[in-house]
Amino acid sequence: MEPHERVLVVLLKSTADWEIARNRNWYRIPAAHAPKDPGAEWIAFYQPAGFGRERWGVYSYARVQGTHTVRRIELLPSEADHPRAQEPYLVYAFDPPARLAHPLQCARPRRFVWTMTTWWRFSNARTFDDLLRRDPLLPPEKDMVLVSVVPRVSDFEIVTKKHWYRIPCSVVSQWATPAYLAFYHGQGFGAEAGQVRYFAPIRYVDIVKRVELFPDEPKHPRARADYYRVHIDNLQQRPSPIRSKRKRQVVLIPTTFERFMLAGDINELVGGNEASDSFYGRMTEEGLKPERAYHVRGTNAYYYTDFAILGRKRSVQVDVASGEDRDGFLPKRAGRHAETPDGWTAVRLSRFDITKRREDSIERIRNAVAAGAGSVMVR
Repeated sequence: MEPHERVLVVLLKSTADWEIARNRNWYRIPAAHAPKDPGAEWIAFYQPAGFGRERWGVYSYARVQGTHTVRRIELLPSEADHPRAQEPYLVYAFDPPARLAHPLQCARPRRFVWTMTTWWRFSNARTFDDLLRRDPLLPPEKDMVLVSVVPRVSDFEIVTKKHWYRIPCSVVSQWATPAYLAFYHGQGFGAEAGQVRYFAPIRYVDIVKRVELFPDEPKHPRARADYYRVHIDNLQQRPSPIRSKRKRQVVLIPTTFERFMLAGDINELVGGNEASDSFYGRMTEEGLKPERAYHVRGTNAYYYTDFAILGRKRSVQVDVASGEDRDGFLPKRAGRHAETPDGWTAVRLSRFDITKRREDSIERIRNAVAAGAGSVMVR
């Protein structure tokens, strides 16, 4: 998504039009009333009075795949007797719509066919009227999402019924309250393990002892440990789940709401700098199948590594010493001289390695994977 990309906001005249948009992924505009320049990267849908509680606002959007012009009867052959059956219509084809976390509502009904805006204005707007204004909008703070693991169904029941989630203070180096909390299903979810389906707005966060959360477990070994208790609103569901092909280990992954709504794979949640993103792409091209922001279980707790190549017998962790501060949500990772856990081989790189000596670094990682033992130091 780029700030200058165009967003076409269109009117859904009826719920039947929404069913077509949602299930068949197209929307029609009479050619006589269509934009002179139909090009748009995104399409968003305004819902009028006929949508009940979700009226007078934009609740969903989708990425445009293309446009074409056809007669109405070709789109709706069951309505051959319609007075405009032979007239041409401009048709937008798009991906399955995604739901906005913050619907763009307006206080009164609006009459229009379509309006064009930019992605910057669309993503920064707080009301529908903001889309129609021509004066600049003040850029708000980015909406952050913290993706957290829910190991067991019983933990998820606490989320759904009590509306809070716990995070040990020991795994967070520096806390900053995000806008949303999302939930990665752990191994205890059977067929739904390795998926992110649900998220919720965060109301507030406090710090409590574990025994305050579970007073019936006073002898638990972590009963006196401090936990962040994250209070949330009602759960929302993504249009489709974010999946982990390998049902990987997740502790915490911070991301932006934009990445969260567009991601299809868990690795797409992780945002790095240009050099890190490029190196990840090069490893993928080489068939190494790296996992980003992987959490390795050390002697006492999980720690973070930049990339992990998982093997049947041994796995390889790749740490990049970039000199940049990591997001405070992430667990503390092992330092350069930290002990490598059993079952892992460590490859430690510098920013120079992944930019100026990239192919040599790829080869060293490949050798570490092939060797299956020992620690490879890239100098």
